[in-house]
Amino acid sequence: MDFFAPASPGTEHPLRDELCELDFCGVRLNRGGIPFQGDWSEGYRACLQSRIAQRIQALLGTFEAGTPEALYAGIQAIDWSLYLSPAHTLAIGAFCRSPIFSHSGFVVLKTKDAIVDQIRDSLGERPSICKEDPDVRLFVYINDRRVKVYLDLAGEPLHKRGYRLGAGEAPLRETLAAALLRFSGWDRQSVLADPMCGSG
Repeated sequence: MDFFAPASPGTEHPLRDELCELDFCGVRLNRGGIPFQGDWSEGYRACLQSRIAQRIQALLGTFEAGTPEALYAGIQAIDWSLYLSPAHTLAIGAFCRSPIFSHSGFVVLKTKDAIVDQIRDSLGERPSICKEDPDVRLFVYINDRRVKVYLDLAGEPLHKRGYRLGAGEAPLRETLAAALLRFSGWDRQSVLADPMCGSG
């Protein structure tokens, strides 16, 4: 299975190095994040062990779409019963770099229609949309005509893993802080002092 670990802009190199150190397979440098491979357990292990990735996403489908109808058909070709039931809630995000699909909101709408139509046709009911705290979160990336559909394995961004209960006025995301530590060249052995750590 193919996975994608989105990175904050400029942190792709340290994320690639981290995933290589953690012995993930098929790791390669890519703009915007790092692809890697493995079974489902490797995807969940990345959620637990990566300190730099913003999210971990599992690739569910890749296809070409030159029209809204082709986008709808490509989304419907994925068996959504493996990931969703009418009892689940759903949220969808989209990123488009395409002269055909220039509005991400339209892509979200077509994706939602294809998914809920498939589930309603097979089960008689459809899942609900919940943008705040969904059971299942999906992302659709379109580059020209190439469409990739991902399932978010963590739900929340990984910098929200929950250990920080309070923060100052301008907290630094933990994922970005981990990338900065790698950029610093710290050997992870010697004492590290940061007098400008603010809220820590």
